[in-house]
Amino acid sequence: MFDNRAYWVKAFPVLLLGIFMMYFYSGLQNDHVQVLLMYFQEVGWSARDTTNPVTVSAFVVVIVYFIIGTLFLKFGVVRILVPSIIILGVSCIGFALSGTNLIGYSLFLFLIRLFVVPLQMGAFMLCTNWFVNLRGRALGFITVGCPLFTATSVAGLT
Repeated sequence: MFDNRAYWVKAFPVLLLGIFMMYFYSGLQNDHVQVLLMYFQEVGWSARDTTNPVTVSAFVVVIVYFIIGTLFLKFGVVRILVPSIIILGVSCIGFALSGTNLIGYSLFLFLIRLFVVPLQMGAFMLCTNWFVNLRGRALGFITVGCPLFTATSVAGLT
C-alpha cells in the first residue's frame, strides 16, 4: 500500500482526515451525553430533559442514514459533506450559545446529531473510494478516531 512514495504523500492526508472525522463523529454523536447529563442536572434539569432530544434524534437518524447514503451516491461526497459540515459547525455554535434554554438545546442537539451522520459516512466513502484494494485496512485505521475521542476528550470535558 505505501511502497509508492507518491501514493503515500496523497493518501496520508486522506487517512488523517478520516481519523479527524471519526473523532468528531464519536464526540458529537455519543460521548458528550454523560458530560451534558452531569452539567444540566446541576442546573436543575432532569435526566429526561437532557436525554429526550438525544433519544428522539436517534430514531430520526436511522432514516437519515439511508437518505444521506443515497445523496452521496447521487451527488458525490464533497457536495453533501461540505454543506453538512458547515451546518454542523453552525449548530455547534448555536448549541453552545443556547445555554439553559431547553428549546434551543433540543433543536441544536437534534441538528448536531442529524448532520454528524455525513461525517461518518463521508469518512467511509472517502476511504472506500481512495483505497480500492486495501479499503479494509484504511477503514480500520480511521476508526481509531472513535476510541481516541473517548480516551482524550471525555476526560478533558469533565
